[in-house]
Amino acid sequence: VQSLVVHSIIFLLSFLAVTFGLFSFDRMLLVLTTVVSLEAIYLAILIQMSLNQARASLAEVEHDIDEIQHDVDEIQEDVDEIQEDIEEEHLKPKIN
Repeated sequence: VQSLVVHSIIFLLSFLAVTFGLFSFDRMLLVLTTVVSLEAIYLAILIQMSLNQARASLAEVEHDIDEIQHDVDEIQEDVDEIQEDIEEEHLKPKIN
């Protein structure tokens, strides 16, 4: 919201400067267009940098999830082995 207010004020002041004769309309449009173009370039660069950081962070999370899944699979194998051992013990005839 702050950015919207600041940009609105700058645009308003630009047109007021033309109205009061401080700048010619052509010069004001040239400067305003140049500034807006530069701002768009910087915003595009910042957005791309932010996306690259988010992508790297997601890759780390994906790696962590893969490790956790591997650990869960190993635990499941251990549980299965324990279950088999319990079933074998349960099926053995009891010697008194």
